Amino acid sequence: MKGRTQEVRTKQPEKFSPLSISNKDPDCDYSFQRRKDVEDGGGATYTQWEPVSAHNYKGEAWGGPSIFKHRQGVKQFINQDTILCKRSKEISQYFKSEENEKRNHQIRFIKSVARNARERLRELDPGSVVVDSSKGIEYTQQTGPTEEE
Repeated sequence: MKGRTQEVRTKQPEKFSPLSISNKDPDCDYSFQRRKDVEDGGGATYTQWEPVSAHNYKGEAWGGPSIFKHRQGVKQFINQDTILCKRSKEISQYFKSEENEKRNHQIRFIKSVARNARERLRELDPGSVVVDSSKGIEYTQQTGPTEEE
């Protein structure tokens, strides 16, 4: 015998990927940046991300919950405290090479400090055994994969 209560089915909210942007300009990279960073930079972040708006709109579409909003008289893609921004691939390549150089500098610094520490330990106690474990260290401070990868 079935119970008399009616089965209530709730509709699941539609899931979307915040990185799913369609009709992208092939010459640009896209990213959601903090609105405060864009506003403080006078319309672009210090890394040259500028919001997708009426003056640089190339037909981009985003499947998020808050689609194209009017903000300060300009249409923009806004989700909570972030805004969809884009920059050219040449500028992105410049900043990526700059980040890689910083990372390589940090690796060289760590290796030189380890070498200096080994030499100093050998000077202090010539009979000691110094195990070099810096060669097996994996440096995890790498940039993560982009949505294109």
